[in-house]
Order: sequence, then structure tokens, then C-alpha cells
Amino acid sequence: MNEALELYQNNIKLTTYVAKKWLSNTPQMYYEEILAEARIGLWKACKTFDKSRGFAFATYATRVISNEIGCFMRKQKKHLNIVSLDSSIEGVDETVTLMDSLGCEHDFDGELNTKSIITKLNNYPILKRLVTGEKQKDVAESVGLSQAQISRIYSKERKLLAAELKVLAG
Repeated sequence: MNEALELYQNNIKLTTYVAKKWLSNTPQMYYEEILAEARIGLWKACKTFDKSRGFAFATYATRVISNEIGCFMRKQKKHLNIVSLDSSIEGVDETVTLMDSLGCEHDFDGELNTKSIITKLNNYPILKRLVTGEKQKDVAESVGLSQAQISRIYSKERKLLAAELKVLAG
């Protein structure tokens, strides 16, 4: 245990080095969170390092730290696609929100109504992808359509969803 603690203290700067590499790829993440995950990875590397395998500790630790940060990023990615009615729509004027786009005049307060809206949004895959931040061009490439076709589908889905929400709102 004393040897693991010594390895940890001697290689703490390695966590900063690896964390900065990850931060350049993910500007939306906070540096402190990534650094904390890197330090957890370093501690795991210190506890599991085996000298007899012939690897340098820094090589082994870098791999373990990167894996730990990667696991953290995958967990965080699941939470990045949460849709809010107040989120702005990419590819459109930055001041246009989902609620504005739906053209509803009703005030949707309450958890139940918001859940109903999100549930309805799941029925419109193109609209949902655009609301979660994908650009029309990227959606078009992934589904094999042109950007113009995606734009037309988006408009149609938006109108259909707005009609459904007006019925839902009563």
C-alpha cells in the first residue's frame, strides 16, 4: 500500500497531462471533473501495476487513466441529449427555442405536461435530432437524404407536433 501511495504522489502530474488531452476534444466538460476522473484512474493504476510484466509505470498508468476518463465521458454523453423546451435549436436563429418553434401559445407548466411533450417528441425522429443539437446537414448524411429533404421533414414534423400539443393542451 505504501508503494502504491508513493507511485501516486510521484505521478500526479501525469493526470494533468492526460486530462488536458481529453479536454481539447470536449470543451463542454469541466476540467475539474475530468481531472478527478484522471486521478481515480491513476489510483487504480497504482493499485494494479505489476512490475513483472515489463511495462513502464507511466505507459500503464496513461492507459488506465485514459480508460477511466473514457468511461466517465460515455456516462456523461447519455446526459447530454436531454431535451429542454427552453433549449435553442441548432441551425436556426439562436434565439429560437423548441417552445417557440412549436408555435404554442399555452404555458406548459408542470412535470406531467413536459413529460407528455417529450414523449410526443419521440414520435418525430428528425425533429428530435435537430432539437438535441445535430445540424441538418449531419442528420441528412446519417439518414441518406439531402439537407433540403431534412428541412422539409423538419417543418412537417414541427407542424404535426404543434397540432398534437394544441390538442393535448386542450
